Amino acid sequence: PGCVPGVRGAWDALFQSASSATGRASLSSTFRLCSALTNEDDVQRLAAYLLNVFDTLAMGNFPYPSNYLVYQQTRSPEVKLPAWPMRAACSHFAGASASSPPSKLLQNLAAAASVLYNASGLVPCFTLPTDRDYVDGNDGIWDYQYCTERLPQETYFSLDGTRDMFWSRPANESAVDSHCAAKYGVARKGRWIAVSSSFLRGGSNVLFSNGEFDPWRAGGVTTNLSATIRAIEVPQGAHHLDLMFSNADDPPAVRRVRDIEVATIKSWIEATQHTRI
Repeated sequence: PGCVPGVRGAWDALFQSASSATGRASLSSTFRLCSALTNEDDVQRLAAYLLNVFDTLAMGNFPYPSNYLVYQQTRSPEVKLPAWPMRAACSHFAGASASSPPSKLLQNLAAAASVLYNASGLVPCFTLPTDRDYVDGNDGIWDYQYCTERLPQETYFSLDGTRDMFWSRPANESAVDSHCAAKYGVARKGRWIAVSSSFLRGGSNVLFSNGEFDPWRAGGVTTNLSATIRAIEVPQGAHHLDLMFSNADDPPAVRRVRDIEVATIKSWIEATQHTRI
């Protein structure tokens, strides 16, 4: 129950600490940073780094331990996020409220971040991304694709601190354009995916699945477009949980969705075979 007010209050504490050298030194210590924060831009980098925790844990909020979203950092198949990692992160805010002491909220936020960034329990300190606003730009893989052909990555969307548990940060498309031009020398194709998906108007045999817990569901197809282009929700599902290998801890609702998906694909194949005959 304390997660939303606690996380929301932690951002206020974070940004209030940004304006003084003493506050930044305290943040550097609380979040165990490898390099000390020296200015307010550094604190913005820390905020983006912490925002990524909740984006990533929501995607990987699987009902069993998984290395799906930590292997690229650790390169160890043994290091895994815990089952229901978002719940694990939120557990550090149990009993928290907007009136909790700021220092306590920041400690809670640091502990929540460690669920992702220190899944191994062996990380001595944390290195912030070099780009102030675009965390994923550190490896350039997804960031480049977002600039050239896809919908915006999560750091491009507006935050308002009211409908979400973050802080007020309006979307800034001109800043995104500048980022893409400066980092990769490309002009952003903001509507490329919308234009290139126009084939759906005359398409068939497509099943869009959307995890209930997956933040990317907001950009998904969530309603049926025709009798043969359908959408299905995956209750208690995070990012494509239905496409992962079956696990004993899968919720019954996820198993039912897989059964529907398999039955739907079989029906398409059978219909095609009958047509050919």
